[in-house]
Amino acid sequence: MLGVDVINLANEGCLCLFVESDSAEEVLKLLQAHPLGQKAAIIGEVLTIPQAKVSMLEQDGTVSTIEELYGAELPRLC
Repeated sequence: MLGVDVINLANEGCLCLFVESDSAEEVLKLLQAHPLGQKAAIIGEVLTIPQAKVSMLEQDGTVSTIEELYGAELPRLC
């Protein structure tokens, strides 16, 4: 509505962890055991490929490429 790409906005109160794949399920269970981590989820994986690229699986099953952000990010307003 405002012409802002929500993928590139700062998200207060969110955490993104990068862990070894063989530890991911254990880390997820530990996070979900805490009251503030009940909605924790694995949202992706890091793969070794020749070109850096980030893809996002949409709710409807389509895959979108997340473009690198060029220019200034929006400042935090808190």
